[in-house]
Amino acid sequence: TFRLDRNVDTKSKDIIEDVISERFFELYWNSIYQHLSVFESLDGLTKSAGVGVLGGAANLVTTGVGTNFQYVQRTVAPSNTFDFTKESRFRTVIAADQITAQNIQIHIGTSAGDSYGFDIEDDIIRGFSTLSGTKTTVTLNKSIDDTNLFLLEAKYFPNNRVDFYVNSLLYGSSTTNLPKTNSTILWNCTITEQAAVAKTMWLYSIEYLQKQYG
Repeated sequence: TFRLDRNVDTKSKDIIEDVISERFFELYWNSIYQHLSVFESLDGLTKSAGVGVLGGAANLVTTGVGTNFQYVQRTVAPSNTFDFTKESRFRTVIAADQITAQNIQIHIGTSAGDSYGFDIEDDIIRGFSTLSGTKTTVTLNKSIDDTNLFLLEAKYFPNNRVDFYVNSLLYGSSTTNLPKTNSTILWNCTITEQAAVAKTMWLYSIEYLQKQYG
């Protein structure tokens, strides 16, 4: 809420604050595209057979056979709403029950084309960006464990960089192979087992914000 610190009478101050706060709210409403996925259900999402809902999270469980993978994703109709030419950011909260012989990827866009996000190999967190399938990976000086929740955030600045945060701290940036071409995949989360042992992760939320102009 906007607060006016100047020495004006209380009634005038309240009116000015209300008008300015409403203006800020309208500017936000008209200039930001926002998507929030929480997982009371999986309605409207594309997913594999090993994905369900448990404890308010999307629960991804591999089969323990070969190098099985499980995924969940949100697709969108082609439009100018989801646009890599605009500044954007996303954040997600995850947990894993093991930190060996597995890979977790969470990203905006399609990793086979243009995207940005996180690639977690065992317990090592990396940020990445891809352009036409060519990938730049940045190892972050932070690892996950099998007991805590982790907040992952990425902030994308077109033709400049992607900044990667873990638990609200900046750990690295990518400046090459930045995405340009829009996709019908808004976000994707995939876990892959790298040995014949079942792996489990929880995806609690994904929030995406994007400027509509400029």
